[in-house]
Amino acid sequence: MLYQDFYSKVLSKSIAQIKAYRARQSFTGAGIAPRQVASLAQAFKQNSNGHTVITYTRKRELDDQWSIVLDTGK
Repeated sequence: MLYQDFYSKVLSKSIAQIKAYRARQSFTGAGIAPRQVASLAQAFKQNSNGHTVITYTRKRELDDQWSIVLDTGK
């Protein structure tokens, strides 16, 4: 999974550790987990509706309207 690679490479954390962190943040009121969408098409739709979107995807799936913030090399 792309997001698993992201958290592993960038934060050196497992998905279980990220979920536990987000649960603590949510429980204490310090933050909420980012909203997730099921597909890249839904992320594109959110972006076209004026929402800021961060997504884990492959470069080949993007067009010129998107900016790559981090490339983990996959």
